[in-house]
Amino acid sequence: MANAERIAGLDSHSLIIDNNGFGFPCDEQICVTARLSSLRKRKELVKEIRVQYDILHFNFGTSVIDLRRFGINLRDLKMYEGFCKVVVSFNGSDLRNWDHRKVNPNTPYRSDHTVSGFLKDRLKRYRAKIWMRHVSHAFVSTPDLLQFLPEEKCSYLPGVKENVRNISPVLYDEHAEPFRIVHAPSNRKLKGTQVLVDAVKSLQRDGVPVELLLVEGVTNREAIELYKKAHLIVDQLLIGWYGGFAIESLALGKPVMAYINDDTLARVDAEMRKDVVDTFVSTEPARVKDDLLKAIGNRSSLAEKAGKGPEFVSTWHCPDKAIRPVIEIYESILNSGSMR
Repeated sequence: MANAERIAGLDSHSLIIDNNGFGFPCDEQICVTARLSSLRKRKELVKEIRVQYDILHFNFGTSVIDLRRFGINLRDLKMYEGFCKVVVSFNGSDLRNWDHRKVNPNTPYRSDHTVSGFLKDRLKRYRAKIWMRHVSHAFVSTPDLLQFLPEEKCSYLPGVKENVRNISPVLYDEHAEPFRIVHAPSNRKLKGTQVLVDAVKSLQRDGVPVELLLVEGVTNREAIELYKKAHLIVDQLLIGWYGGFAIESLALGKPVMAYINDDTLARVDAEMRKDVVDTFVSTEPARVKDDLLKAIGNRSSLAEKAGKGPEFVSTWHCPDKAIRPVIEIYESILNSGSMR
């Protein structure tokens, strides 16, 4: 996002202060341990950045002095008041709680009836309240997250994937055998990986020539090379929307199957709603096997879907376009006069 903001004329800088396991590019990375011994270094960083920038835009619902395992939650947020504005982006598991089941019966975010599960759920609600006390605006990367925040302080921002600038569509070979499905779960439980694994194994027992490639434990650049091998990309099967994996795959010109929840779909404008329906291969957890079999038997339809992917990404996830509402929000809060 910082690069897109710079192209748009802003003086923007990206900083990662913890592990960057996927190897995403950034302007600066500071290795700060997630231990109590890092508190002094974290406080020094807060004092530095609060006078260096007009706006601090945090990601994934985390901040600088945020050591949950030690009971320290977002402690630096109040330290920015009077110095700079604060904005945050939420991406999913940083915000979703058990209330998600009210609109999505397939959600993996459900009560497990344990003390640990209850405490995790309560902590998410608590952290959201802290953010809302200190933040000027919150962006959410999937429409279903809007239900967890006050309407007047949040908006849906389709995922901004800076690396799609460097992704070009590849030739889609619908005739190659065997049919290869690629799935890249960052969290198997949340992504519904077992649903997919069971469906593929069942197809294989039925004699269907299909194989499943699970992409895990590699850098983002390595992962994209593996996505190129797919006849079909399968993204999230429980959450009810698509993620960054799908965006990269669509940019490659690969057809993507995902579970798109009706309530979540209804939260976006009519134009995007139509594009989502036209572009994605829709499924639900209970019918993944049947939908895979249908896709394998109708590869010309998959090729048609594949051709729509790059345009979908250009329309909804291209950094230069997606950044415009962010800049509008920045300008609005800077002109508001309040230092919160």
